[in-house]
Amino acid sequence: RVHGVASANVDKIKRYHIGKVYRRDEPQMKRGRFREFYQCDFDVAGSYDTMIADSEVIGVLIDILRTLNVGDFVVKLNHRLVLDSILKVCGVPKDKTRPICSAVDKLDKEPWEAVKKEMVELKGLDEAAADKIGKYVVLASRNPPELLRQLCADPALSAEPEFKKAADELSLLFEYLHAMGCLNSISLDMSLARGLDYYTGVIYEAVLENAGVGSVGAGGRYDTLVGMFAGKPVPAVGVSLGVERIFSVIERRFGLQEVKPESEEAPAKAEEKKGGKEKKEWGKKEDKSPVPSNGNAAIRENVTDVLVCTLGGNDDPLVSKRLQVASWLWHAGIPA
Repeated sequence: RVHGVASANVDKIKRYHIGKVYRRDEPQMKRGRFREFYQCDFDVAGSYDTMIADSEVIGVLIDILRTLNVGDFVVKLNHRLVLDSILKVCGVPKDKTRPICSAVDKLDKEPWEAVKKEMVELKGLDEAAADKIGKYVVLASRNPPELLRQLCADPALSAEPEFKKAADELSLLFEYLHAMGCLNSISLDMSLARGLDYYTGVIYEAVLENAGVGSVGAGGRYDTLVGMFAGKPVPAVGVSLGVERIFSVIERRFGLQEVKPESEEAPAKAEEKKGGKEKKEWGKKEDKSPVPSNGNAAIRENVTDVLVCTLGGNDDPLVSKRLQVASWLWHAGIPA
């Protein structure tokens, strides 16, 4: 995934990929955590105005889950700089920041007392610092802007430059997600840590409610990872969805659907043709991208029917309107 973005040799790229991946930790079959499974990745790499790419990736995640009708879900969201600032004001030494983040990340599976015990007894954190952390990580709200305002009113947090940067980014992100009709699926959750070290900004995790399978998608911003392979700075943000985990939920909800043999589908396909030419839907264009001799698909050119633009960058008050119009067009199947 990262190598694919790094080797594309382009300034900006939006890509998706579905393929097999392998779990490092112990599989849990009943929860849909297989050793070998298919995963769908969607990434946006390159320099964009603040939170534009992030809002698009989160919007894609939410649109996929809504379209698949997997049931009620919530996208838990946090920011690594917010979490780092919380740990700093709670008295966590810098060299223990990542180990403590890893412990916080277990709060969706273990009670606070178990996580606190790991922090104090296994990772050597002062108990007083752990108690302070406990007051923050219980905070979560389906009204993200309101919880963000509460955090900004905290004198200790608001004095941290990294927190101020993260708060400004989150405020902009919530504005954009609201314009795209996605904010009602978001929960700002201080317990979300995403244990991987390479995340540098917004992080998120999609969880189905009352499904018993844990998260079905997760991701975030990773501005330094691609540069390790590309040899130059490449900011990036992306999301991964567990295909088989989602399928297991759909199968339980609706039962297995019978797949018709190819011979039964042939007459239907024949009806779609007129004068030897297949019907074409709006926005559907034939992919004439060449296939190199090495067998790898070439990078497709952008297919755009409508260009939605505004003048200026993030200071332009019409940016959220631009995203709103683009979202309407995407939902109508029109490339924009």
